[in-house]
Amino acid sequence: MSKLPSLSLVVLTLAACAGNAGNAPPPGSASEPLSTWDVVEADTGSRMIYARNNTSQPITIESITITRCENLRQNCGDHPAHLVVPPGKSLPVFHVDRLSSRLAWSWGYRIHTAPRPVTMSTGPTRTVVTGPTGAQTTAQPIAVDSFRAAVPPITTDASCGHITVPDLPEGHRALLMVFGTPSQPAARRIIVRYDANGNAYDYNETRTGPPEDGTATWITIDLVRQRGLVRNARAGGTSEWYTVTGGTLTTAQSLDRPAEMIARIKRECSNS
Repeated sequence: MSKLPSLSLVVLTLAACAGNAGNAPPPGSASEPLSTWDVVEADTGSRMIYARNNTSQPITIESITITRCENLRQNCGDHPAHLVVPPGKSLPVFHVDRLSSRLAWSWGYRIHTAPRPVTMSTGPTRTVVTGPTGAQTTAQPIAVDSFRAAVPPITTDASCGHITVPDLPEGHRALLMVFGTPSQPAARRIIVRYDANGNAYDYNETRTGPPEDGTATWITIDLVRQRGLVRNARAGGTSEWYTVTGGTLTTAQSLDRPAEMIARIKRECSNS
């Protein structure tokens, strides 16, 4: 079996690319000696963690401790870093990857600086996403009830579709339901992944507006961690990204009550 890459090797490699860190916005405030945030790739889910030195003196990051490794490619434990973050500058510190893209994941970390460790939050307040074109943008956190979809949910002409998802764990299923209109037979597509016990853990919805206006809405929910990433595409190609959290995601009317759709898809499409 091939050995998983150690985080220390990843960190040292990223140090040579520090000049690219300016692509990520520097959140945090001057009251924090060291602030961190992650850049998430919307397609792969990999996350790059950046650190910004908010002081007037260099800060040395001696090591990173990964504290949780649920479905994580990297190993838990301490990993040497030996990075010096100049005053007022940002550096990529390390990245984490989901081991299986079909399962939920969870991770936490602590950054140790000289002379004492600085514990960073495991849920950054701002999330940077990489869109389909490769451009980065900030996903603004909002209350789920404040979300307004660019494309309303279509509920007509429902049918169970067929989808093949490679490398699904044994006993897991991915079910698809499609809604449409005579002019757009697949205007709304919902894919839900269920574990071997029939529990849903991943919800993905795509709504497409009329071809002539270019509008679309995407809704992705990690049902285990109760975190959502939603996106609106507006006419002219502009996109709006938002993050939403909370146990009310599956019953939120603004998302068209995903819990009801999850139950319906399981009921109507399990034998399709």
